[in-house]
Amino acid sequence: MGNDTDVQALRQMSGLVTPMALRVAVTLGLPDRLRADCGQAAAFGPGGAATDPATGPATGPATGPAADSAGADSAAQAAAPPASAVASAAATQAAAPAATADSVSQAVAPPAATAVPAAVAQTAVTADATAAASDSVAQAAAPAATAATITTAAGPTATQAAATITTAAGATATQGAATDLAAAELSAAVDLLAAELGVDPTALELLLGHLTTLGVVERTAAGYRTTEFGALLCEDAGNGLHNLLHHDTAAGRADLAFVDLAHSVRTGEPAYPLRYGQDFWADLSERPRLRDAFDRQMTWRIQERIPRFVAAVDWSRFGTIVDVGGGPGDLLAAVLAANPEVRGHVVDLEVGPARQNLARFEGRAKATEGSFFEPLPTGGGAYVLFDVLHDWDDEQAGRVLARVVEAMPADSRLIVVESIRGMGASTEMDLVMLVHFGGRERSVEELERLAESHGLVLDSVTEVADARCVLEFRKHPI
Repeated sequence: MGNDTDVQALRQMSGLVTPMALRVAVTLGLPDRLRADCGQAAAFGPGGAATDPATGPATGPATGPAADSAGADSAAQAAAPPASAVASAAATQAAAPAATADSVSQAVAPPAATAVPAAVAQTAVTADATAAASDSVAQAAAPAATAATITTAAGPTATQAAATITTAAGATATQGAATDLAAAELSAAVDLLAAELGVDPTALELLLGHLTTLGVVERTAAGYRTTEFGALLCEDAGNGLHNLLHHDTAAGRADLAFVDLAHSVRTGEPAYPLRYGQDFWADLSERPRLRDAFDRQMTWRIQERIPRFVAAVDWSRFGTIVDVGGGPGDLLAAVLAANPEVRGHVVDLEVGPARQNLARFEGRAKATEGSFFEPLPTGGGAYVLFDVLHDWDDEQAGRVLARVVEAMPADSRLIVVESIRGMGASTEMDLVMLVHFGGRERSVEELERLAESHGLVLDSVTEVADARCVLEFRKHPI
C-alpha cells in the first residue's frame, strides 16, 4: 500500500487539475478581473457592482426583499431581543450577587409600589433562565402588573412559551431567508461574470470554487475577489507567471504539448508539432503575438541577472560583438552601456524590438534579420549564443555552431551562455526543452565535445547565476 504521506505527495505531484485550473484562470483573466484595485468590480455582485465584504454592495440604500427582510428582523429585535442575548443576560444574572439582581429587576420592573423584592427576583431568575428571558420579552409590550406577575413566576407560562417559540421561529426564518438571498446574489454574480467572459456559468462556479480552495480568490458578501496570493497571477505582477501560464502566450501554449510527453519519450522528438502541426519556431514566425510574448518571457528570465553576465566577461577585448539569436537585445545593450568603445550587432528572425532597444547607442549598434542556420555577419571579435543551443538536438545545434565558426576570424571568441547539467540545471527544464523543441540541457563535457567537432576549443567556464555558466571558446589553431 505504501506510506500514506508518500502516496498523498505523489497524488498531488501527478494531478493535472490544479495546474490546469490555474492556467485557465489566468487565460480567462480572473485574477485581474476580480482584483479590488482594478477599477472594475472587485467582487461581482448583482448589476456588476463592486462589493466591499465589510460594507456590502456600494449601491446606496438597500431596497427590495433584502431590505424588507432586514427591516422585519430589526422590528422583531425591538420587540424581543434575540434568544442568545437574553440567555446571556439571564446567565449573568444567575451568577451575580443579590444586589446586582435587584438592580436588574428595578431597571425592568414596574414602579416602586408594585416592585418585586430583590430576593424574589433573584429566586425567579435562578430557578429558570427562561423566566428571565420571558421577563425581558414581556417588558416591551406588556403592562407593568403583567410584567411583575411573570417575573415572580417560578416557571414559564403558556404565554412565555409561545413568545419563545415565536421568537425562535422568526429567527430561523430570517436566517433561512438571508441564506437564500446570499445564494441568489452569488449566483447572479457568477452569471454576470460568465456573461462577460462568454463561458458557462455553472462551470465557472466550479472553477471559482476550486480557486477559492487554493486561496487564489475568496468569497465576499456578493461575489468573489482576488486574494493577495492570487494577485501574483495578475498581468502586472512583474514575476513572469502570467506570461508563463496564459494559453495564448508562447510558453503557456507550448506547455499544453506536455499531454504528449509520451510521444517525445518514445521518439526523442518534440511534442509541439504533434499538437500544433508545425514546430515552435514556425509558429512564432507566423504569430507575432506569440513572438512578443516569447521575447517578454526571455527578458523577464534574464533581466535581473544581466549585470552578472556583463561582469563575467571582459567584453572590452572585442571591437564588435555579434549576438546571434539575441532577441530584443537586452544583453547586448547592457554590454554596450558598460563598454563605450565596443560595437554591437544583433541577428535574429525578428529584430523590431532590438532596433528600438539599441537606438540609443547611435552608430554603435545595429540589428539584422537573419537565421543562425544561414550565413552570419563576418568579422566579429566575439559571437554570443545565449540560451540557444539547448533549444536544439545535437544535429541542429551542430549546424548553428558551424555557421558561427564559418563567420569567426581566427582570433575571435565564441561566448556560450547555458544552463549546465550537473551544475544545478533543472531536470524539469530538460523535459521542457524536449517537449517544446526537441532539445535538452547539456553538461560542460557534452558542450565541449559538440564544439570540438566544429573546430572549437574550450578556454574557460565561469559560473554566473541560476545554474547558468559562461563558456568561452576559441578556434582551434590550424
